[in-house]
Amino acid sequence: MQGQPATDIEERLYRALNKKYGPENVEFQPSFIAGRNVPGEIRPDFVAYGGLIYIYYADGDYFHRTTEQRTRDETSDAILFEELAGAAAFPIRISGDDLSNQEDANEAVEDSA
Repeated sequence: MQGQPATDIEERLYRALNKKYGPENVEFQPSFIAGRNVPGEIRPDFVAYGGLIYIYYADGDYFHRTTEQRTRDETSDAILFEELAGAAAFPIRISGDDLSNQEDANEAVEDSA
């Protein structure tokens, strides 16, 4: 996807975001806060531009199942939202269960923002 490897749920989310925002307005894994692969970097799965900046994550069960992982996600979301104050909506996390097929992914994106 955009020259980078992606999971099945990321691919479905990407197609749903393209449908809603247009492919020219969707970016896969952009880097925020620090440079790419630099400590402090926050890299959401997607950013969609549609008036505000909409930050999306495809949250699969493996990487987002423990309390520690969810706490890390919440902290990252708060930092990114504060950094982009006024320009971005609060990050949107869509469960892997809601991305199990394309129809569900399209519905999850439509209901999200």
